[in-house]
Amino acid sequence: MIKRIFFFFFVLLVLVFINPKYVFAQDKSYTVSPVNINLEVLPDGSMEVSEVRTFSFNGSFSFAYQYINKESSRGVDPGRTDPYILDNFEICEKDVCYKKTAVASESLAPTQRKNSFYVTEESTRHYIKWFYQAEDESRSFTLRYRVKNTVTLHKDIAEIYWKLVGDDWDIGQSAISGKLIL
Repeated sequence: MIKRIFFFFFVLLVLVFINPKYVFAQDKSYTVSPVNINLEVLPDGSMEVSEVRTFSFNGSFSFAYQYINKESSRGVDPGRTDPYILDNFEICEKDVCYKKTAVASESLAPTQRKNSFYVTEESTRHYIKWFYQAEDESRSFTLRYRVKNTVTLHKDIAEIYWKLVGDDWDIGQSAISGKLIL
């Protein structure tokens, strides 16, 4: 009996010292910084949006997601009643743009989902999810889309209200810059 106990502890110690990452769960974390957002209002009242976020990963990660609200905040923009209409979604990284797929891609193997994304339209927002493989590294992702009806027309003015960073993020973001081109 004593030999079995010693043998068990010996095997456990060997496993711990050979490769501890397989014995104990790895801590995972990430930060998002910097964030660079460019907005270009076009003559037809639509707006091209380009959001570049740099994720610094500690651990292994395979997807990211983002929500974009379709409705403005009534407290901040009480004059706007129409929801925003968004289209032409695109996710790129360096020189590679990801392939847009159906939501069913969630059931594919991680290697088959890599470099793909999908967009789900919910009642008050869009949900964008993209797939990649990253471990202990920094990666910059560019999300591009168009807002078809950006400008709110009033009797005497035209107004643009767009929140650069929404409130649906799990973690804070820093070093945020925004540029509006009219």
